[in-house]
Amino acid sequence: MYRRGGHLLCHDDVIGTRCVSFIIYLSRPGKRWRPALGGALELYKRAGRTGRVKPTPVLLLPPEFGTIAFFAVQPGVSYHAVQEVASNEPRLSISGWYHAASPPDGAETSASLAQLQSQQRHGVAARAVRAPRPRRALGSAH
Repeated sequence: MYRRGGHLLCHDDVIGTRCVSFIIYLSRPGKRWRPALGGALELYKRAGRTGRVKPTPVLLLPPEFGTIAFFAVQPGVSYHAVQEVASNEPRLSISGWYHAASPPDGAETSASLAQLQSQQRHGVAARAVRAPRPRRALGSAH
């Protein structure tokens, strides 16, 4: 769940044996998504010779209720982000990955803070954040 101001920085999902990423959108049943709400999935390309990720997304996928987005996880290729949510309505989704039986040959399959920070030199903004503590236990009454 992303609340107002929530977002996800640009990354490629390459960790372990992930080979396909998916997102199932659950926000706003019966209502259309509008760009002013924010929260779109942003897809990025790398620049030709420099290999840096272009700063502007090449495609925005709306988080429409009941839709699912899939994309192949490829090192240095599958860059994506979640646009900042600009609405008081939360952006709800289920996301996950399909995994290969084994890691790809010769591929770096783990992400460390040092690796993520080193990507800043290559045009990818990355930073570590601590997850907030839950306000109440799952399943407790409101």
